[in-house]
Amino acid sequence: MVVVESLAAGVPVIVSDHVGASVAISESQNGWVVPAGDEEALFQRMLACCENVEKVRLMKTACADSARLYDWSHYSRRAVEIISQLQGGMP
Repeated sequence: MVVVESLAAGVPVIVSDHVGASVAISESQNGWVVPAGDEEALFQRMLACCENVEKVRLMKTACADSARLYDWSHYSRRAVEIISQLQGGMP
């Protein structure tokens, strides 16, 4: 939930493609997804953010809006769906 909490605060995020929360990221709208283990990609994305602070600040509204799609109620509903599917697949 850290990613969603960050978005709710209006802060764009940088996540790896191995993080489940990457599905909440719309590239360059509310954050960025970089390949896991690719330090250069992470460095370049962080550098771009530092060089374009005003653009990053302008993403605040999109971040907050996207967080509403992944609040705790969404999280708990999804957890129940997954558990139900797992139980249905068991003998």
